[in-house]
Amino acid sequence: GSGPACFAVGSFKSGAFEPQTKRGYLLPGETKYLNALGVKSDVRPSASELIVEGVSWHKVNLHETRHDFATWSGSRLNFLVTDVKYVTPAPSDPITVSRATFMLTNDTGFGYYNVGFFVVLYSGSRVVGVNRIVISDLRPGDRRTVEASWFFDLPTISKVDVKPEVNIFDDRVYIPPGK
Repeated sequence: GSGPACFAVGSFKSGAFEPQTKRGYLLPGETKYLNALGVKSDVRPSASELIVEGVSWHKVNLHETRHDFATWSGSRLNFLVTDVKYVTPAPSDPITVSRATFMLTNDTGFGYYNVGFFVVLYSGSRVVGVNRIVISDLRPGDRRTVEASWFFDLPTISKVDVKPEVNIFDDRVYIPPGK
């Protein structure tokens, strides 16, 4: 079967910053980045610990997914990410700004108020930069150029990974037809 959806509450703990409790979810079969972005710290964190404070499992309603979660979810998560590029800062720039750009196409029949995308930079197999951007008012068939920025020096980037993050079980994420 498709398995249950998981909702969790947790935080990252480190001596370098105060923990921030966050809520999240995993869709059946989903792999996801766990993150605490934009955390202020006087020192660079050398280690952190993930504290899971609570987990709640919800059985997928087979009636809602028409007994085929893969097809049902695929029709809602079919965001095409093409022309992915990493752009290094120009030596003449007064501020170091690295950018990842990509073309996003909403190849679903659904409109979304907001869809989050994780943009992850790799140097070899090591993650060296993470950003999360939100695309608003994403209508069926929309095609947009998207950019994520980093304002610090980065090593040589070998790969850019872009993953959507939207809870397709939450009816509040969808723009109703005709709106």
